[in-house]
Amino acid sequence: MAELSQTLCNQRKLCTAAYNVHEEPTIESWQALLSVADTVNQSAVEELIQLKSELAELMSSSMKLSLPQDDADEEELITNRLCELNAEIEEKAQSFVELNAIRLDAQQEAERARQALATQHS
Repeated sequence: MAELSQTLCNQRKLCTAAYNVHEEPTIESWQALLSVADTVNQSAVEELIQLKSELAELMSSSMKLSLPQDDADEEELITNRLCELNAEIEEKAQSFVELNAIRLDAQQEAERARQALATQHS
């Protein structure tokens, strides 16, 4: 992902909201944490779906390439293209792992906020 993803942009807001809850655990700060966590989770899911699709396309492209039997120049071109595809796949796979970790953090924070709000409303 060349541009900074929405999830990564919102991750800072999630950290700030978690810090605010730690400093001042009011209903408003818990609600803010829940809202930000839900936003981060939703954007992460959307980006993960997009990444999964992009990864599938890259894998399909790499599987369609085949090395020629008799043409050394063509073989070099295809080998170079496979290396490029592999690098793209690795980059997107790393982004997938990072986004999924952020999504899991957001889910945990949302659950923590829900539990705290349920306790305060009781």
